[in-house]
Amino acid sequence: MVAEGIETAEHQQDLVHRECDLLQGFLFSRPVPLGDLMALPEDLTANG
Repeated sequence: MVAEGIETAEHQQDLVHRECDLLQGFLFSRPVPLGDLMALPEDLTANG
């Protein structure tokens, strides 16, 4: 099951408890411009 629009930790925990497989929403990341998105893997690698 995939859940979209997760905005609170409470919402996240409820869905994890219900065994939701994938979550996405503002709780994890706001929308990212394409140029910033393309640099994200490099940033994550550089910052561990």
